[in-house]
Amino acid sequence: MSVAFRREGDDEHLEPRFELPIPPGPNLVTARGAALIAAKVVELEAMLAAAAADEERVKVIRRELRYWHTRQVTAEVVPVASGDVVAIGTTVSFTLDGKDRSLAITGDDEADPAAGRIAFSAPLARALIGASVGDLRDFAGQEDAIEVLQIVLSGSIKSRAASRSAGSLNATSRSGATPNSCINVHKAKRRPRSCSSPKSTRICSIPAASVAGVIAAKSAVAK
Repeated sequence: MSVAFRREGDDEHLEPRFELPIPPGPNLVTARGAALIAAKVVELEAMLAAAAADEERVKVIRRELRYWHTRQVTAEVVPVASGDVVAIGTTVSFTLDGKDRSLAITGDDEADPAAGRIAFSAPLARALIGASVGDLRDFAGQEDAIEVLQIVLSGSIKSRAASRSAGSLNATSRSGATPNSCINVHKAKRRPRSCSSPKSTRICSIPAASVAGVIAAKSAVAK
């Protein structure tokens, strides 16, 4: 039938409604993300029941509900991260382009970059995942662009990096030794660099016995 003979109200004249795009790849989610998806489904089902008299509104809600139903049935809840490496469910502090940043790694639907949460599928997240404290990672074609400073389990206030640093300091205190090396004064252990590095504050310590020897030698020369 020619379009000229169709009524203006026919569906063919309406703007086509496409399904909401599903992110590619596995639907990995945190326990929090799975709960948020379930809550969204419940919310939309209640909205659908309340909008039964509004046909256009019902179509919009059903379209969104199809998306969230699909996300709910395909969700794969990841195990709780250990915190030893960057993974989904962790919050990582790092330096990038000379600036300190902190981001939580989440599933696609839980991500909100403005709130500091990025999806595991994002390029920056892919560069960070699997890294440990002190690791350097390439990013955007730049070698060693990222340095991991701290890894925290999302929702936890304890830093594994801080715990490791505290353990190292306690071991040094118990032994009574003062290593003849550069020590980073920072939140987390970093890859060793020279004392002249401008990127962090360092203390170059020298054993007390060595200092005493130098002083004694100078006194002997003076006499």
